[in-house]
Parts: sequence; structure tokens; C-alpha cells
Amino acid sequence: MPATGDLRIKRIDKTSNTIEIPNTISEFKEKKLLIKPLEYTELIIALERLSRFQYPPQKKERVYKEILLKNTISPKISLKNYHNYSLGTINKLVQLIWNTSINILDGIKEPDYSVNTYLAYEEIKAFSAQTIVKDIFESANIKYLKNYDLIRPDTQDIIQDNKLETQIIELLNENNFNIPVKNNITKHFDLYSGIYFLYNQSYPLNISGLLEYAAKHNNNLPDNIHRLIWLNNLVKEAGLNIENEDLPEQLNQIYNKAEKYREKQSAKYPAKLVILVEGATEEKLLPVFADKLGINFDKKGVQLIAAGGKNQVAKLYKKLYQKLNLPILCILDADAIEIAEEINGIIRNKDSLFLIQEGEFEDILPINLICKSINAFHGLTAEVYPTEIKTDISMTTALDNLWKEKGLGEFDKVKFARIVAENIKDTRDISSILDQIIELISKMANT
Repeated sequence: MPATGDLRIKRIDKTSNTIEIPNTISEFKEKKLLIKPLEYTELIIALERLSRFQYPPQKKERVYKEILLKNTISPKISLKNYHNYSLGTINKLVQLIWNTSINILDGIKEPDYSVNTYLAYEEIKAFSAQTIVKDIFESANIKYLKNYDLIRPDTQDIIQDNKLETQIIELLNENNFNIPVKNNITKHFDLYSGIYFLYNQSYPLNISGLLEYAAKHNNNLPDNIHRLIWLNNLVKEAGLNIENEDLPEQLNQIYNKAEKYREKQSAKYPAKLVILVEGATEEKLLPVFADKLGINFDKKGVQLIAAGGKNQVAKLYKKLYQKLNLPILCILDADAIEIAEEINGIIRNKDSLFLIQEGEFEDILPINLICKSINAFHGLTAEVYPTEIKTDISMTTALDNLWKEKGLGEFDKVKFARIVAENIKDTRDISSILDQIIELISKMANT
């Protein structure tokens, strides 16, 4: 049974909405904890952030830290003392604040954590459980690292899994987690996936309670919250339980249904493919071109990330390729040959790199589409014809010159991308190179 903490509350200040909770956290000397409960909108915003496609340890720390900085009164958690507390204490205190807030919102009910279990499964389908566990232990809030060497990837092969599991659980419990050494969970999964499930079951948030309340009281919700409401109902209907003997099979069945839901509702998740591009032009236009060829990124679970330049693509790939289980496609302009070579030196078999030999992304846009876009947006000027656009220089330079000649002001790549996106009507607006890129995307997303 997941740890829930003592959630008895006593409202001591209605004006400031401060709540007194019995202290069950050994690191705090106070007999009582004073917190400010989260409002409904704050809970929804926090859950929306927790459900985004981001690396789990990083997004969780950001959200948890913000909750503690804003909602603790005594002891007051600040940026100065945040890292003085163990990770288990951090997680337990956030759970107390969150679950108390849900109890105030919708009455005290026994929490159901089955949706938490499934969401952890989605995370380890997308991200490496081993890397997640490793990074959890590298948190500044992890103390007593006497067993640290035992979880390094370069030592795991010489240590028996059962001993390694015991050492990891002991280390987590030394950091104020509440994980049983003997459990029925890790036998169903590889070592690190099992550990991650146990980690998530120690001080889980009452997500289900919030979703039930949201479903009854608010239709104006972010798309991924609607998905979570659907998932919450699904896992309950399936009778998902962390202790079930057929847990892996249950999780996989729900995952398959979640993929069908994604296809039907354009729900983005579960994620299937990550695409790294240089800038906003690709980020804006690539999904539109793909959609005209029958590839809807949201339906296929394609996560498109604009890195902010060719050098940033390489940096981001280096950060992601060891963390992600999903395939990654990097798309680079022609001037990024050295970057491409750098990525090719470490690229995984499941990943791909596409170098646009023609130049920049703008250089593979059809001339007719460019003219159509200019004429549609700048209808008060004389019509622009394909012959007016020079093709012996980069398209960005040619358009910059054209903007000056026509008195259209300063050429802005991002604004122009928005104009082009509005004027992509059918496959005639797609060049052969764009067709190749989208065919590769389709192949990788369906692997």
C-alpha cells in the first residue's frame, strides 16, 4: 500500500487559508506543519506540467520545488534550504500538501493510485528507467550515498540483481522513502523499471481525486488533462493494481488502448518519436506539411522540438539519446556538416539524421508556395511572381532582398513561416525533399 501520510487537518486561519497538519516527517522538529493548500487552478496547472513530455526527474523537481516554495509556512522551504532536506522528505511533504488540498476540495476519500502506476509505465516506455534511477540518485536531495557505486552502469554487470535491488531500496529508505525490501513488483520487470515503480509508489499524489473533481466541475481543461480523465476511468475499469500478478499484461493492454485514443483524439501521448530541428520555421511548417500527406503529429505521438540552432541540436541530442527509449530524428541545414558528423559519431541504430543538402529549410519550400504566401498576406502590393525570386542564393537572403525591394519592412523568418503555414493547401505545395523527410518520419513513428 502506498504511503499516504497523516492527512488530518485543522484550519487555523481562514483569512490566509493556512492549514495545520500533524507532523509525520522525522526531519522536521516542529510538532505541527503549517501549509497553504493548493487552489483548484493551481492543482490543474501543476498536473498539466507533470503530464508533459519532459524528462521525469527534471519536471518533477521543478513542479515539486515550486509547490514547496509557495505553500509551506512552517517549516518554510526556501531556495536557500531546499537542498538541506532528503528527497523522501521533499516527496512526502508535497504529497501532504497535494492530498490535503484534494481533501479540502472534494472531501476526504481513500486515494486510488492506479493511474499513477500506469503513468509511471508510460514514462519508462518513453525514457530509460536505468537513467532515471541514476539521475534520481544524483539529486542534491539524496543523502547518505554509501552505496552510490552500486548503481553505476559500469558496475551493474558484476553485481547480482537481487543484491543491487536491496542496496538501492535501502539507500532510498535512508533518504526517508518508505519502500518495502520484500515486494511483488520488481519480479515483473527489469531491475530499474521495478525500482522506478516502487519509487513512484512511495508518497504518490492523489491525481485520481483531482481528475474526478475536474471531470464533474470544469470542461475548460487542457487537452492532456482530458486524456488523464479518460485514463483514470480506464485503469479503474481494468482493475489495475500494483500488486496484481498480471500487472505487466494489464499495463500493456491499457497502453495499447491509450495509443488508439491518441490516434482518435489527436492526444499527443503516448509519445512514439522525437524530432529535433534547428528553429521555429521547421517547428511551424513541418507538422502542416506532414498533415497534408496524412501524417498527423499529434495522432502519431510525434514530439517536435526546436533546439534553437544547429549547435543546440547536437547538445540536445547528447542529452536525450541516453535518456530516451524512443527513436530520435535530427534534421539539420546544409551548413551543419560538422554537427552532423558529431551526431553520427554517437547515433543509435534506432535514430536517424537528415541533412538538407539544398541549404536551409526555406530552400526546400516550393517557389509557387512562397509566392502564393506572399501574395495572400501582402495583397496591397504588386503581385510577386516566381521569376522575381532569385534561386542562386539562399532563400532567406532572396526573401530578405525581396522584402526590401517591395517595401514590406524587415523580413522575419518566424512570421513568414506562419504565413506559409496558412497557405499550404495540398500535396502540390510539398517539394520532393519535404516528401522524403515526411516519409522518414512516418517510417520511424510506425516502427
